[in-house]
Amino acid sequence: MQAKQCHVLLLGPTDDYIKKVQSCNVTVTILTELTRLTPWQQTQRNTVLLADLHDIPAILLMISDFHAKKPFDLVISFTEYGMEPAAIIGAILQIPGPSLRCSLICRDKLRTRQALIDTPQGNVPFSAVENHIKINEFINKYGLPIVVKPRFSTGSQQVNIINHTSDLLPDIDSTWLVEGFAPGKEYSCETFSIGGKHHLLAITEKQLGGNANVVEVGHKILPENIIDIALRQWIFKILDTIEMIDGIGHIEFKKENENFYLIECHNRPGGDRIWQLVELATGIDMITSYIDLLIGRTVNFLNKISRCAAIIYFQFPPGTVNNYWHLFNSPPQWIHWHQWIIKEKDEILPIIDSFHRYGGFIVDAESKEELEQRIAYVLNHTGVS
Repeated sequence: MQAKQCHVLLLGPTDDYIKKVQSCNVTVTILTELTRLTPWQQTQRNTVLLADLHDIPAILLMISDFHAKKPFDLVISFTEYGMEPAAIIGAILQIPGPSLRCSLICRDKLRTRQALIDTPQGNVPFSAVENHIKINEFINKYGLPIVVKPRFSTGSQQVNIINHTSDLLPDIDSTWLVEGFAPGKEYSCETFSIGGKHHLLAITEKQLGGNANVVEVGHKILPENIIDIALRQWIFKILDTIEMIDGIGHIEFKKENENFYLIECHNRPGGDRIWQLVELATGIDMITSYIDLLIGRTVNFLNKISRCAAIIYFQFPPGTVNNYWHLFNSPPQWIHWHQWIIKEKDEILPIIDSFHRYGGFIVDAESKEELEQRIAYVLNHTGVS
């Protein structure tokens, strides 16, 4: 008799996450919002439930009714908007899923700062603010530059860096977060925890750009990014403090000399397909490993490799597109993903957040030199005029 497939409830997924989860030989039911439902998702045979992911009572009523008829074995999300509802569903239905406490701490950037306030990792000054008076009080106490952002923002949306007293302050219609601007080069750590034991899988270098130089326009995993003991201990202390027990972690930080400064942390994979970079560079499949962990299968990272991988997003000057060119109709084998969304007569605007970019590509290589050569090759064969 054929064994019953594991029934997974997947919240707010992008197409790539659905494809990845489906490859794990499980039955998938999708809970998402109408605005997130893509044309490709509508062609699939998966059951799709539509709801406002912020309306927790409505979601719980819908999912509990569905669960009574077709029980779920686990609930997961890999996107920021889905983490809290997934954790709440798991706690209510008593099925494996994201930790509720960890999800609540990570989803709210103010709660994250508050959780770390009495630790060495809490070395960035911060405050909740409701108006410009509170922001100016913070500036008078800590000086400039500062960062002002919504507590629940994603993809660099509405992130404001204030460098001078003459800079305009953002309009605030709720409680926001103000924090000191951390110095140094930006990185992220990709982690995986099993029963409270943490594994540091990769360090990702960030390339920032866009209108205010806060939008991530590139990520690179390089073998020479040595994970030293100090960084490992610093990261693991954060994971312990946010109560990360099982699953994927993504911690963004800056490093200046020997000092580390936390930007934010998440109990999910990093955005921009970082999970794919980790798989190409290390051989570790974080998504499959997470599902295996929740199902109860053995997970280990004994066969880790050391290669390079990068995702690069295009940055073109503002203006009207009269012509464009690229090599994606017949790409080299070492291009593992690409996206080109520019057409003639499109108006290219400055990149203001991660949701307003114009495509990109993923490449891998055996060395940093080869990786840079491949990135340059693609960029030299793409453009607009």
